[in-house]
Amino acid sequence: MPERIRFQPRRTVFVLLLLLLLFSSPLLPGTVCSAAGGTDDPFSSLPNFGSITENGLTWRNSATGFRVVIEDDINLLSSAEERQLLDDMIPLTEYGNAAFWSTRESASSELVQAEQRRRSLFDLESASILVINMNLRTVSIQSYGTLYDVITSSRANSITNNVRNYLTRGQYYTGASKAFSQMDSLMRGNRIAQPMKVLSNICIALMIGLMLMLRQVFRYASTFRKPNLPQIIGATALAFTAVTVAGNGSRRTYSPLSSDDSDDDGFSSGSSRGGGSSYSGGGSGYTGGGGSSHF
Repeated sequence: MPERIRFQPRRTVFVLLLLLLLFSSPLLPGTVCSAAGGTDDPFSSLPNFGSITENGLTWRNSATGFRVVIEDDINLLSSAEERQLLDDMIPLTEYGNAAFWSTRESASSELVQAEQRRRSLFDLESASILVINMNLRTVSIQSYGTLYDVITSSRANSITNNVRNYLTRGQYYTGASKAFSQMDSLMRGNRIAQPMKVLSNICIALMIGLMLMLRQVFRYASTFRKPNLPQIIGATALAFTAVTVAGNGSRRTYSPLSSDDSDDDGFSSGSSRGGGSSYSGGGSGYTGGGGSSHF
């Protein structure tokens, strides 16, 4: 008679567990193919460190071709903060290139400096650059193309004003991260805090109210004593002076202007030294604009 095969429960359980582990292992070819399947999300397989270059970090969006560039020349950020900031900047590559640059290079205008750096990195592609200049103690945003259509000079001015307190406290990553987050928020159609714009509107409203009040006072006072011309001019000048002083408290904005309309540092001549409109320079192409704040 053939020998009966004895049933061994322990060995059977061991074999079943081994088979279960093999078929559920991610090392199986079938599992790898499944994990490597196509996706519509261009960021799904992104390494959080991008590519390391001699100047910093860079990453390219394969769907749009736009890049993220981080050049922390004066080491304001740790290696971990650079990688995290790269992730924070990636959403902007749906609309253009994005760059962060820290420097101590001196310049007559921080915004001209930012524009030149942006053009050296991206030429005439849609792009925004955030520059922290520790020599000038300024934070600047300069944009061009599709990004500048939304992140205008006044909005760049508001963003830099919103984050400058972080830089004053030495929280450079937090300030840069929040700046790029607000830029992305604007590109998605949302709003950001613009305290300087609100203050300007309040000042204008106060000026108009003051002028109307003075008009009424002079009208009622005319029944007793008609005000002379110097009094009227003096009251009106006082109202305009108050608004001008309040307006000068806001951060200046920049848009390149023609040589006939600008002074040496690229700001428009006039009391506000600003310029909300863009300019197409002769032969140099459309240059965009930006804003900056001291910290």
